[in-house]
Amino acid sequence: MITDIIAFFVFVISLLLSIILLYVTLQNPKTRKGSRREVLKKWVSYRLIGNPQDAIQAIRNQIIVNGAFVSALLVFTGLLVGLFSKIFTNTNIFFLNIFPMLKTGTVQVFVIGLCIVVSLFSFINSNRMATNLTFLITSKIDEKEKSVNELHLTQEAFRIMQRSWMVGIRGLFFLIAAITWLIHSLVFIICTLLILLYVALIQDFSIFERKK
Repeated sequence: MITDIIAFFVFVISLLLSIILLYVTLQNPKTRKGSRREVLKKWVSYRLIGNPQDAIQAIRNQIIVNGAFVSALLVFTGLLVGLFSKIFTNTNIFFLNIFPMLKTGTVQVFVIGLCIVVSLFSFINSNRMATNLTFLITSKIDEKEKSVNELHLTQEAFRIMQRSWMVGIRGLFFLIAAITWLIHSLVFIICTLLILLYVALIQDFSIFERKK
């Protein structure tokens, strides 16, 4: 159906816009994400270097949260596998008659699977960087050997950890939208646009805080 094609491209464009907006707002200190990024950079300087024990506890909490997300996604994937056989019963041709072998059910499974893989990879990568970070901040280096590069390396690991976590959360948002495609393509379009507006106007640019 033509609505399935429109829904697919709306989803792809919205997902790309969401990722682009995330990186743009992180670079702008006047946005909510940008100001949070500056706070976290200072947190690395004062908390990670000055009081590593408290920092390790905070990182440990981050690892636990990421682990919970990974476990939930794996369980959810198992549940979806049981439904995939029913999804594949949707044998409507997806892209008109240009690709007659491409069925709507196949594209639905691909979109849902892509969101799951992106989220899983992001949370696992966040945990990986968090583990590396614990080694960085607990390394005992002589004061004379310390340099700006050491702080920069620690900040970079922390930045990647946080960025991966945010991408994983964003992937979960769009996973919810992708699942609604199984209900109807119009529901899929509406849910996708609502999530895009939510992450852009409330999470990224935060229009409510701007009015204060």
